[in-house]
Amino acid sequence: QAVKKINSIIKKHYTNDEKIEIFHKHENDKSTILHHTCESTEGVIQIYHDCYYYDANGAYASELIKLFPKCQDDLTYMFEHRHDDNNKFKNCFNFYVGCLTQNDKKREYKIAHNQDVREIYPKTRHYIVNNVTESMHRLYQQLKPKYIVYINTDGMIVQTPKNIIPHSREIGEFKIEYHGDVYTYRDKNYIIFQYGDEIKGNLPLELRKHVDLRTGKVVHYDRYLDENNLFR
Repeated sequence: QAVKKINSIIKKHYTNDEKIEIFHKHENDKSTILHHTCESTEGVIQIYHDCYYYDANGAYASELIKLFPKCQDDLTYMFEHRHDDNNKFKNCFNFYVGCLTQNDKKREYKIAHNQDVREIYPKTRHYIVNNVTESMHRLYQQLKPKYIVYINTDGMIVQTPKNIIPHSREIGEFKIEYHGDVYTYRDKNYIIFQYGDEIKGNLPLELRKHVDLRTGKVVHYDRYLDENNLFR
């Protein structure tokens, strides 16, 4: 659905040959997605004071607009309504960029069994991802923080930056999602970060309501294989 939605917008302003040409003009052979979590000790809640959580406004939307400037009005509308209908348009941008590539084995299987496969442009995905990563590097250089608490793709939590970058709502720029204390905790099966009431990490969503690091409240759970050989 995401591929069909974005391609339908591109098709209004560009021919398919023009789209392909644009993709081929914007390529990298590889890319690096940023991910960093601070050091932690299992079973210990840690607190970091004076933290700033910076998050990019529509990082992928911004990159698609740069590739297809004639689509700016339509893509900007999607960005402005990205949180409508349970983040439908936000997910649309993320899925579209992800679908510029495809798992090799899955693709080979489909081709071998005469199944339809979508057009992919993995080098363009590398190009887009690297642009987002470079913008994060520039932000870090501007902030010059005391410590990095967390980084993931297009957002970072840093402690006591030397410079404060002004909050922005503009597409492609950074907003200040949060300022204050940030708590971290690592258990044997998960690691989480908490700022205010929000929790990020790999703790299952259904368990997060039982956690509040501010009051020392955590959960412990075990994982096991069920009768269908699936993790529970």
